[in-house]
Formats: sequence, structure tokens, C-alpha cells
Amino acid sequence: ATHPWKGHELGPDWLRCVEPRDPEELAAWMDRGRVPSRARRTPRGELHLSADSEGVTLSWVNHRPEAQALLVVDTAQEQRATMVPSEASKSPCAMRTACDPSGLPLLAAPEVKLADAYAEPILRYLGEGDTGAAGLLASLALAEHAFAGKFRDVVAACVGAYALLASNQLERMHDWSANLFFGFPHAADAATIHAEWLARHGRHAEAAAALLTLESRNLPWFRDGLLLALDRLDRYLRAGKKLWTDEERGTAEHIHRRFERLSRGVDLRAGILSWFISKA
Repeated sequence: ATHPWKGHELGPDWLRCVEPRDPEELAAWMDRGRVPSRARRTPRGELHLSADSEGVTLSWVNHRPEAQALLVVDTAQEQRATMVPSEASKSPCAMRTACDPSGLPLLAAPEVKLADAYAEPILRYLGEGDTGAAGLLASLALAEHAFAGKFRDVVAACVGAYALLASNQLERMHDWSANLFFGFPHAADAATIHAEWLARHGRHAEAAAALLTLESRNLPWFRDGLLLALDRLDRYLRAGKKLWTDEERGTAEHIHRRFERLSRGVDLRAGILSWFISKA
């Protein structure tokens, strides 16, 4: 059966869904090496939980574009924390955590079920880093579909855009990254994608300006949203060319420090942004 999430007692004691107040709070959790047990649960949106003998599935319909959720799975020795990618009610998301025969969680990255079925195989491609010719061509074909639907589902659009960036198929992106960037002001992934697209077209001043908006946006949903932004910020901060005023450079350094803190423990094998933390 599927139940509304109304309290911790409805789920197994090893599963939580929490909402960081802001990116700094999550960065502080990464500094500690864990999401604390008293971290508050997501107060709004529709959360549902279902379970069977092989795992537990959590689904979330977000009603606030500025809200974010973090799925936390705990065992005595380790913790897995994973971003739940959902932007308002247009892109509900489900995440499944597998269990062993005794009912305890397996701490592999959760299986992500996105609202757009085309985006799911692309996300697997990103996580696995499959660059085989057949897989690459199939992923690119799907990526263009997902990216073209950017106004219907920003989550799927971001997945498609990352696949295109990963294979440097910039011509397929046209100028759509600007629509993502300006159309979804809370989405960090939209800023990373647009900045990277601008940078690869040699428009570095515009890319640097786009990266500054990460200060006021949510956390990335995807691994590449964190790592691409961190890499681009690092390049620009080390560059001899002055791309920011002194005040803007201070903001860029602050974002870089925050993302560097968040990069600790990131699971590089998962397309979704997920942390695997040892409590030892």
C-alpha cells in the first residue's frame, strides 16, 4: 500500500526525507560528515511511501519551486544522502531504495524514477559514463527530446542538456540554455548548464555572470551540476583575465568554497547528486 508521509513512524527507522534550509546548511552537514538525526523533515509538498519485500519507494510532488528535498538512508556505520529532483508539480519524482532479505537498506544510490520516461535512460548514461557509440547515439537522440521539452519538465530538460554537454554536441542545444536559465530562477542546474554553454562558445564574461546566480539558487539536483560549476569557477578564479569586480569575485569565491565542501563524499558513479558517508 502507499501511504501519505505524515510522520517518521510510517516509514522504516532508517529512512528520512529532510529539507535543508539553504545550501549553507547542507554544506555544514557535509563538513560534519553526516545529516544529523534532528534535521527537519520536508514540511510541504506531497510525500508518499510504499514498500515491498525488495525495497522502499518514496515519491514527492513539490508545490514550491524554491523547495528541495534530500532522501537520507541510515545504517549504524554509513549514510546515503541523495537530492530528490523535483521542480514544482510539473516534475514529480520517485526514488527507490533497495533492501536485503532482512529488510535492511542497501546503500547503493537510489533508483530514480523521473516523470519523463525519456530522461531515465539518459540519467543512467550519465551515471555510468557509457561512451560506447550505440549508447551515445541513443542517449543523444533522447537528450534532444528531453531538452526540447524544457518548459514542460525542467528536470528532464537538465538531464538532456548534461548529456549533450558531455558529448560536446553544442549545436543541438541551440540557445535553449538561456530559456532554462531565465525561466527557472531557482534551479542551480539551469545556471550551470547555461554558464557551461556560454563558456564553450567563448562568452566567458557572460558565463562568469551566470555562475554568480548560484549564490541565490537551490542546490543542484545532479552530480554534473555540482562538478561542472565547481570546475568552471575554479578555472575563472585562477585565470589571469579579470571577469568579475572585486565584490563579485568575493561572491564567486564563496560559491566555490560551498561547492567544494559539498563535493566531499559525492558518489561519482551516480548521475543524481548523492553522498555516501562513512560514520567510522
